[in-house]
Amino acid sequence: MSDSPQAPSEPAINQTAERFKAEGNQLHQQGQFRAAYEKYTEAIKEDPTNAIYFANRAASSLALKEFLDAAADSLKATELDPQYAKAWSRYATACFNLSSWTKSINAWKKALKCLPSESESTETDKRMRSQFTAGLKKSQEASATPAFQASTFQGGTPNQMPWHKAEAMEAGLRAVGKMSSAFVILEAYRSFKEGVDAMKILEQKKMNGQLAWVGKQNALELISNGVMEDPRIFHFDSNDWMTKYNNQVIFEAQMHGAWTEGGANIVKKESVERLKKEGWDKVRPALATTVRAWIMCGFQSTTFGNNKLALEYFTRAEEVLKWGSNLWGKVSAKNRGVVFEKTFIRAVSRMRLKAMHEYRAQGQKDCPVTFNDIAKYSEEIVAEVEANAPGKVGGPVEISPATMGSFYMYPRAEALSTLGWCHTQRGLAATTAEDAQELFTKSAMYYMQAAEGLPLDDEYAAVYFKAALEAHWWMPESQSIGITLSILARVQESFQAYQKLWEHSPIAKERDPQIHHALGFGLDCFAALAQGKIVDSDIVKPMAVRGKDKWAGPEVVYI
Repeated sequence: MSDSPQAPSEPAINQTAERFKAEGNQLHQQGQFRAAYEKYTEAIKEDPTNAIYFANRAASSLALKEFLDAAADSLKATELDPQYAKAWSRYATACFNLSSWTKSINAWKKALKCLPSESESTETDKRMRSQFTAGLKKSQEASATPAFQASTFQGGTPNQMPWHKAEAMEAGLRAVGKMSSAFVILEAYRSFKEGVDAMKILEQKKMNGQLAWVGKQNALELISNGVMEDPRIFHFDSNDWMTKYNNQVIFEAQMHGAWTEGGANIVKKESVERLKKEGWDKVRPALATTVRAWIMCGFQSTTFGNNKLALEYFTRAEEVLKWGSNLWGKVSAKNRGVVFEKTFIRAVSRMRLKAMHEYRAQGQKDCPVTFNDIAKYSEEIVAEVEANAPGKVGGPVEISPATMGSFYMYPRAEALSTLGWCHTQRGLAATTAEDAQELFTKSAMYYMQAAEGLPLDDEYAAVYFKAALEAHWWMPESQSIGITLSILARVQESFQAYQKLWEHSPIAKERDPQIHHALGFGLDCFAALAQGKIVDSDIVKPMAVRGKDKWAGPEVVYI
């Protein structure tokens, strides 16, 4: 027997896991990223200690643009192998796409540190160093870019805020039984304010010799409810609002055992496993807190102009909610929670649609969403709302005006207006007059339906009426001045109604000049009629359209 020490034995290779990995690699190379993801998942089941399997699955998630899952898997790979350069680079890439600039920068630096020195580098190492350096520079530049200024209420005179005006109007509106956007914004305000008040209670106290957070555990629920009821309610009432909010989310995530890493795939897998061990009393708040945190991340991303990131969060939230709704459809709402109810999912779909719309409207080259995608999704929302409307089989029998607005009228109207926008964009790009006429006609129809589906005193009713009017202006076979004036009358009616409540609004600076321009055009038309310059049968358009109106015939009068 030898007295010399033996080298430690290498861990046995799991051949089954390696086979799954090889199959995953082949599928990934073929561009079948979802199938590759599943193969890597099988490999992880066989050997959850292998960093390569997690890093490879992260690569598939990156290809699928599922950045939350990619971040979780690549981070797990670095925990299993802290010197794994590719894992750090994938974590850096995922964090970059989640706008987590600091994490991305740090991860790129760690990836570079894991590479051999220049003198010992292979050609592959040199290529990776070049890629990692470029990634680091990109993250640093993004970090240095000034943040987009949010279009939202920040402070302001209390009497000017729509929710305070709504409080003053509430009793009178209820007395006459009239539907109003005041009910919607007021309900949103009450939820939001209660949540913010709960958030402000959070504090650190010394317990058993250690600092611990102490506070209410339902602030996130209330704040997210308010935002989902009417996104316009979001406002800061203090300079440290976001700091307090972030602390509250961390506190609630810890208290409820929420998922703080990973996306839909990880949550779906682990929630089923946790449910078997822990039951609904533990899993329900964990799921709800996770989803609500994603929703708020998505909403804040939209508010600050990062619709790419917003789409990631809303898509993952909707995926988990629809999956859970199907899987646990027969489980009582008391057990599974309200987040799996149709109205809740619809509210998330509404927010996701807005992110899709605005992402596409920004014209970014990396936008994966097409007009067809947006139109189809809008149609699905309209169909779902109409199929589950109050009075329909499966729909509620009786609901409050606020609920009717937040979860039925507004999602439907916004989806219809988005259809109007899609058809307008297609119409502007049309190559024949026939196609343009059909597209603009549909656009006007959708915008009119959207406007008429809202309370008349909502600012967006006027905005949608105005958009319908613009669609008429772009038509090759435009309508007579009579049609124009009839739509302008609806704009005027809504304008007068919304001023009582929405005079001060996040969109006021953009909204009012457009509405005033349209109403001014109407006055010019009436003056021209009175002076005999035009007659009722004339096709009349504003001077601003002239030169851009490629289908206009000689009969069009511009004033």
